[in-house]
Amino acid sequence: VSIGVSAVSDDSACNGVVAKELLDKAAPDGLKLQFKTRALFATVAEALQGYWKAVGVDCELEQMDNGVFMSDWADGNLQILVNGWFGDYPNADGLLSYFETSNSQHHGNFYSNEEFDALMAEARVELDETVQADLYRQADDIASRQDYAMIPLLYPHYNYAAKPYVLGHKVGNMSFNMWDIDIDTEHADYVG
Repeated sequence: VSIGVSAVSDDSACNGVVAKELLDKAAPDGLKLQFKTRALFATVAEALQGYWKAVGVDCELEQMDNGVFMSDWADGNLQILVNGWFGDYPNADGLLSYFETSNSQHHGNFYSNEEFDALMAEARVELDETVQADLYRQADDIASRQDYAMIPLLYPHYNYAAKPYVLGHKVGNMSFNMWDIDIDTEHADYVG
């Protein structure tokens, strides 16, 4: 748990010590993890492997073909994986719903927690945005800080550029909208 924190903390040396102490108390000697990844997340996986090594955990890293990875993921054959996704809409439900019991097998995480599911169901129908946000915070706390069904590690920044003759492109705070795009072939910068 603290291992993931040490990967993004400003005080990673301190968190590494905490992680080592927790592992010494809780984990058997010679703890070994099998970490399969795909090229898209190889750099992040290598960094995590280094963090685990620093606290005495042997982490075997294997980069896989994307198709094999996706098949193993769907079948529940991955002990550890790194994944990322954009929220489809600006609401916690779009990200947390992956971990509801009814969705978890389909999304390859196989997580199940009745309290989490109940909070998600209640939040989904709550009309008061403040109350709803609090319910989602409680659900997130269960999934990411109590059960560790997921450990948020980083929030990458993506750059998006378009030539001035590309019309109709929209960049939102959640994703890129790539429909209704057109090209102004009469624009001075357009070369065809």
